[in-house]
Order: sequence, then structure tokens, then C-alpha cells
Amino acid sequence: ARRVTVRIENGTAEPVALGGVAVNLAHGPDRTPASPLDDPSRRPFATMVEPGQSAEGVYVFTVPADARDQVTIEVGYEAGAPLLQFTGPVA
Repeated sequence: ARRVTVRIENGTAEPVALGGVAVNLAHGPDRTPASPLDDPSRRPFATMVEPGQSAEGVYVFTVPADARDQVTIEVGYEAGAPLLQFTGPVA
């Protein structure tokens, strides 16, 4: 398994609700979806983040050892908003 910590910073003048944040992980050249785990260290976003502040969420996924050289993490903070995408190896 691999644990991913996502930080969202609110650069706006209004509070931003984080209850709709979605974090997904895929691995390999075919972007095979990784299964999320209900790990005790998991802490999904569930509140608001105030202007000028940041919040962190922790997500855990199953990633085969031989597929960790190419993973993609997608983060969406609300429905309809563009997805943020991060790609690279994980240790």
C-alpha cells in the first residue's frame, strides 16, 4: 500500500468546502485504478478551509510493488472543477 497526503491551500477570499474532494490513484502505463484502503491512517477531507489557510487529507491505496515507478494521482476539490494531476514514481 501507499499513503498519499494532499494539501489544499485556499488562495481565495472565501471559505472553501472540502467535503466533496476526490482523490484517485492509478498506476502503470495503462493507468490501472488503485483500490483505496480503509487504513487507520486515512484522514479524508471533511471540513472547510478558510481564506489564506490550508488543510491536509491522507489517502491510502493498494499499489503493486512492480507498478510504483509510474503512478498518477488525481485530485478534484468539487464537482465540475478541473482535476489536478500529479505523475511520477513512488517509493
